[in-house]
Amino acid sequence: MKKVFSFLIFLCCAQMLMAQGVQIWKNGRYQDYGLGDIDSVVFYKAPSYIPVESIVASELNLEVRVNETVAIEASVLPKNATVQELKYVCSNKKIASVDEYGMVTGLTPGKAIVVVKTTDAESSAKSLSCNIMVVEMPLPSNR
Repeated sequence: MKKVFSFLIFLCCAQMLMAQGVQIWKNGRYQDYGLGDIDSVVFYKAPSYIPVESIVASELNLEVRVNETVAIEASVLPKNATVQELKYVCSNKKIASVDEYGMVTGLTPGKAIVVVKTTDAESSAKSLSCNIMVVEMPLPSNR
């Protein structure tokens, strides 16, 4: 069925060329060509899709102080995957918040998990978990 459909598309395109022709810029002006004037047809292959195989991070256990921010440094593998974007989701928004760039801000002492996922629909099962420990700011020492 797929081959028949492809042939029909080709046949329709050939009919349009015969009926209308094409204009090609050549020697500083447009020239009209019909199907009989074309020596060959060149088909271009679209760039191949490269799926995300995994997500890696430089650190899986991060400690952040209340009201401070640290970055989750994550990336996809392979480096030439078609979709490079990541999404960050925090398990406990009362303990920590995370923005779309992986910046985690400590809100109150406790533990949370930030899940890093690929936004590639074809590789949606790829994810990574980072453990976040939010700690109190140390009190200044009086000496």
